[in-house]
Amino acid sequence: MSASMNRANQFWNNNPPDWVIALAKACDEKGQSQKKVGALIGYSNSGINQVLGNRYPSDLTTFEKAVRGALMNVTVQCPVLDSIPANRCVEIQRRPYANTNQMRVQLFQACRQCQHNTTEG
Repeated sequence: MSASMNRANQFWNNNPPDWVIALAKACDEKGQSQKKVGALIGYSNSGINQVLGNRYPSDLTTFEKAVRGALMNVTVQCPVLDSIPANRCVEIQRRPYANTNQMRVQLFQACRQCQHNTTEG
């Protein structure tokens, strides 16, 4: 068993959730690293390390959604963009308001009332 999977099993009492397993496997793939996987899902390598070690200090809902979208091909139905990867949904929600174009304004407004919203406010 590889290093990331060993860590996940150890700290999740040999029963990590499916998305943590997907995260560990992605980190252990040949040529991958926590930093590269972090770039894919929009989180830092230290955040990944904390999740694998079951020590992430915040709610895991958004992190899980990012992993499911980027590594497990889960999509959500966006009221503006139709079907999008779940990690793209997380990325869009994290953006601050900007009236640089009409699409950004529509997304900002729609995200605040969407069932997939994981941000506060």
